[in-house]
Amino acid sequence: MLKLQQKTTQTMLALHGWGAVIFGLLLYWVILTGTIAVFADDINDWASPLPAAIPETFPLGTDAMLRKAAADVAPEYLDELIVFATAGGRIRAFFHTHAEAEDGEHPEEKGGVIRI
Repeated sequence: MLKLQQKTTQTMLALHGWGAVIFGLLLYWVILTGTIAVFADDINDWASPLPAAIPETFPLGTDAMLRKAAADVAPEYLDELIVFATAGGRIRAFFHTHAEAEDGEHPEEKGGVIRI
């Protein structure tokens, strides 16, 4: 075993302890912010739940907003559009296509979700 002076041992122990505290706090911050980023939509839905009665029609101007959003989406993802209401009175539009693989299978290709 390596024989060190007591002062050197205490200094190394203090550095090791504080390094662990700083690394632990950094790791906690990364996990916390990553969780928030991944579950941001779910947290928003939880924070502002859907009203008891969902309106039968879309608000005025929805068509113009969807056309503007479609202009920002790559043309190959305009094969199909799914529009649905989410919490807080928001509308979600999902542009996607059904691609055919070389083996004839049809894996889903997602064009992305656009929040309006």
